[in-house]
Amino acid sequence: MDNSIRVNFPPVSLKIVVAVHFVLTIWGDQIGWLPGSYLFCNLLVLTVGVWAIASPTNEDASQMFLLGMLFTILHDIIVIAIYYDSDHPRFLHQGSHYRFCVGMAILSLILKPLSCLLIFQNHRSRGGEQGYSWSGTPYVTIEGHTSSQPQQGYTPVPAPGQPSSS
Repeated sequence: MDNSIRVNFPPVSLKIVVAVHFVLTIWGDQIGWLPGSYLFCNLLVLTVGVWAIASPTNEDASQMFLLGMLFTILHDIIVIAIYYDSDHPRFLHQGSHYRFCVGMAILSLILKPLSCLLIFQNHRSRGGEQGYSWSGTPYVTIEGHTSSQPQQGYTPVPAPGQPSSS
């Protein structure tokens, strides 16, 4: 019996994910209370999302979009925590507009983990793997087989000048 929990989300287009985060990013930084890195980082990741939309069979595009979105979660937490100031004199006269921008930035941050799950589901539907290995296997045959050990029946070619074993 498999003790793992499986959650299946309905297929959602990456277009919806990119569009929602684009709107929330723009609304979140309307009055410029966040540094330029917030806008740059989020729009760069959304550009990778457009690449993932434009090439639906490319696993790398969806993987880069997922990794970028995971990075923006951490980046947004740090930036919002540092730059949010409810009593800043620059924003006192903008009251509700400032609160709206802060709310949109926080809403974007809250939706990002769900977006990551949807992007991961999209990545898997493109043929992406669940587990990532950052190191390749040391042995690749001419036929394209990969393993840490040679295939059964493999006989090494003798070096020049050495007699063959058969």
